[in-house]
Amino acid sequence: MSPVVQSQVGQAIVLESWTARESEIHIPDWSTPNDEVWELATTYEVDDTAGTIPLVNRDGKTYYAAEKSGLFMMLKADENNPHEMEHAMNGWIFATTTPDGGTINELGKVQNCVDCHQHAPHRGGLFGLFEFVE
Repeated sequence: MSPVVQSQVGQAIVLESWTARESEIHIPDWSTPNDEVWELATTYEVDDTAGTIPLVNRDGKTYYAAEKSGLFMMLKADENNPHEMEHAMNGWIFATTTPDGGTINELGKVQNCVDCHQHAPHRGGLFGLFEFVE
């Protein structure tokens, strides 16, 4: 059973979105990662980028996060504020922005967000390791 975490009004969840690019190297598929595979998958430097870039396999190809494509945000609405709740799904207001976060592209019940979060495994339309409660 997952731990239960209380959602707080005003809580913000922000995720970076990245454009995937196919890598020239291939990491092996694994069911139980070993140290050698883990090191390869987390420390490969792509395009002279310093630091670590996670790699992922899909359909026999290896990909990495190439450049930021935007931010996905969720803000826990105040159930006592009818205006906030009018624009919320399960008590959360969604937003998408430009990569630098400077311009909001969509705000409120963003259809792509709603379509995905309505199938989320945790209460309130949330994904993740923990179950959030209202």
